[in-house]
Amino acid sequence: MTDNQVLSFKKETLNVYDRAVAYFDQWFDFERSLLKKFHVLNLDETCLFSDILEVVSTCGVAVDGDEFYREYLCLKQVTPNLKESYPEVDKTFVEFFRSCDAPNLKRVNEHVLSIPISNAHVERIFSMMNNLWTDERNRLRSLLVKAELCVKVNFELSCS
Repeated sequence: MTDNQVLSFKKETLNVYDRAVAYFDQWFDFERSLLKKFHVLNLDETCLFSDILEVVSTCGVAVDGDEFYREYLCLKQVTPNLKESYPEVDKTFVEFFRSCDAPNLKRVNEHVLSIPISNAHVERIFSMMNNLWTDERNRLRSLLVKAELCVKVNFELSCS
């Protein structure tokens, strides 16, 4: 590519990026999002106990306050060593829970980490349902379609 083509490509790429960011800002309020509160569990930055308590209240998980503070202190002690060995958040917490008994913090993490990152699974189920419920099979009851989907999704056995 010539220098002018490279500059033009960079300009167009930045324009696409700026339009995408503007679109997201228009339709999603990042500053007041519940997901922003969950960021403290990423363990990348120094998190305060009050920040983690805010996550607990947002999730609606019942915790024992004194015991939860003890678990927080234990997490603060081992986090630097764990982050060096396990850069992924989920693996860091798995190793933490192996070394430290923290049932309150585990409940909070179970709640937060169970939030799906996309709706791809749901879309796949709807696609499979549309393949089952065709014009030729339009009189099927919803319970039969549900049963067929459960078999297709949950069982990996062959017919033989």
